Amino acid sequence: MRALADPNEAEFYTSGRTSNEAAFLYQLFARLYGTNNFPDCSNMCHEPTSVGLPESIGIGKGTVVLDDFEHADAIFILVRTPEPTARG
Repeated sequence: MRALADPNEAEFYTSGRTSNEAAFLYQLFARLYGTNNFPDCSNMCHEPTSVGLPESIGIGKGTVVLDDFEHADAIFILVRTPEPTARG
């Protein structure tokens, strides 16, 4: 990290499964280093969506509105039980 010309050249990545306390301490470390460049997994997961959707359907977000449900013939809700180590 000392070889970097600017602290903002560093990226501090953390998992969305990290505890709030660990994430807080990690962010403090990055801020003490001089940057707030710490995306989490949601940034990494949704970044392709913000690029791919506009190219394929012309808008970068979901296009369903609540009124659509009134006109649906079927609504499927898929749920899975998370692993015991997963945090909600």
